[in-house]
Amino acid sequence: MSQAVDPAVVQAPVADSSSKLFRRYAGYVFWLLWFTNFINYVDRYAFAAVLKPIRDEFGLSGFQEGLLATAFLFVYTVGILPLGLLADRIKRKFVVAGGVTFWSLATAVTAIAPNYAALFATRAALGLGEGSYFPASTSMLAACYPQSKRASVMSRWNTGLLAGAAIGTLGGGIAYGALGNQWRPVFLVFGIPGLLIALLVFLLREPPRNAEDETINPEAALAREGLRGIGRQLGELWQIRSLRIVVALQALSFFVFGATALFLSQLISDQFDISVPLAGTITGAVLVLGGIAGLLAGGWISDALIARYPGARVLVSGWGFVASVPCFIVAVLAMIFPFGLSKDVRLYGLFVPFFFLSVALLQVNSGPLTAVSQDVVTPLKRAAAVGLTLMLSHALGDLFSPSLVGLLSDNLGAHAAHTAFLSQIGITSKNAFGYALLITCVPVLIAAGIVGIWGAKFVKGDEEKARAA
Repeated sequence: MSQAVDPAVVQAPVADSSSKLFRRYAGYVFWLLWFTNFINYVDRYAFAAVLKPIRDEFGLSGFQEGLLATAFLFVYTVGILPLGLLADRIKRKFVVAGGVTFWSLATAVTAIAPNYAALFATRAALGLGEGSYFPASTSMLAACYPQSKRASVMSRWNTGLLAGAAIGTLGGGIAYGALGNQWRPVFLVFGIPGLLIALLVFLLREPPRNAEDETINPEAALAREGLRGIGRQLGELWQIRSLRIVVALQALSFFVFGATALFLSQLISDQFDISVPLAGTITGAVLVLGGIAGLLAGGWISDALIARYPGARVLVSGWGFVASVPCFIVAVLAMIFPFGLSKDVRLYGLFVPFFFLSVALLQVNSGPLTAVSQDVVTPLKRAAAVGLTLMLSHALGDLFSPSLVGLLSDNLGAHAAHTAFLSQIGITSKNAFGYALLITCVPVLIAAGIVGIWGAKFVKGDEEKARAA
């Protein structure tokens, strides 16, 4: 017998999805969620911009620096799946707005952290707030755009991620210099604007759960009520092979990006003997320009090939990882190996162009893989699918990679002067971070390329099953 369904779970469309009014509103939703994504990464990477003075004030080792990223990612990883499940059951805008409010306050409170333990706690709190917005936002965007456009839409939306990382890194360094080389006021500057974004999201009119080319069986919502329903839902999601491939690829990508992005500004400053603001400017410029180029190219190429090959989004991601390997190696070597060149030539002639290519190729996968996670599930499982894939991807990827790279760097640096092999290959306490990145990240990139090229063959069958359901 049919039962009533919670209107927060299955809703009538805001307007006919083919109408001009709906398309305009979809554009408004897109840009509001773009700025949510943007402010999220501004808050996250402002910390990376001032990591060097924080390290100096608290006397941190590389392992302790990495643990600050692990604290954030642990709470983010633990919270993202429950928040994704919640977003499938209540209005998604409430989940997003609440998360933005929480992480903005956590960012601002970082300004008064008196010691390492308090700093650790604020980074952990930031993870809880930021874990809320991604599953709900992708579900809202998938509802506003048809399947044929999702890779491009998700790629354009993820430019907010890279723009935020760039502005956080670049702006954090500039704000640090403008505020008298004081890192604490930087967090007040970057924490407060998020509260305005939260208000606008709260006032948003919730989009429908289904896109214009889809239908929903409302009774399906009842199957997921209660703990038994949640367990069944997660089990059904994990049976989808394409989602497992997405988890593997995202985990490998997050490992590299998480380990590199945290230390990059500090590495540039140390290796090329330049100021914190200049290092932040270079880092921000490379992240935003390279990342946006990769995101847009990945979405465009994937959507262009999808009609001929349903697994194109995964295949393009795999080849992006393969192509990134030589670029990453050259970029890191330019930081840590003199090559008989001046520092300016190494910085602007080798590091900047090759790291630009590395970032671009590493971001090719972002939009396509997000689109795949939405295409191979039914509409009412979208936020949960993103929550599950991100939880596992972060747990297996960047949750421990910053700590691992930091610990390896500490050990390489400590033993460099006393171990003949390490000294012969040029490892010192100053460049140990760079060698740690090469040892850990290059094999991971190769593995990601293999998984992506192999895993593309599963997408067609999983999309057909989702449509049939």
